[in-house]
Amino acid sequence: MVETWGFDRVGRHWMRVDLDITIEMSVDALAKSKHKLTTFEIENPTNHIISINNLIAHQLNAYVH
Repeated sequence: MVETWGFDRVGRHWMRVDLDITIEMSVDALAKSKHKLTTFEIENPTNHIISINNLIAHQLNAYVH
């Protein structure tokens, strides 16, 4: 689906240069933490995104370590 929105895959990331957007797909990490996800639908499939609070905590933890 990401391809149909004009994103190009670069490793584990999807990029859309014209909009300056990068998305990281981490299916394994998300599968273990379903309680941290927000669910939404775009064009029928169900999608999951990490909540902003958990994203900030994850990034701070990555910075420290």
